[in-house]
Amino acid sequence: MGKAKYENNIALIIWCSAACEFIIKLVYKKRSVLYEVYRIEK
Repeated sequence: MGKAKYENNIALIIWCSAACEFIIKLVYKKRSVLYEVYRIEK
């Protein structure tokens, strides 16, 4: 029981870090696009 729970936690941590990385990249891409638009309009 303890070992299975430990392995599940590792899987969860890996999944969360991957999801976080994806979200950060998405936000960064959106921000850089907005920045380009802002620069062009100015």
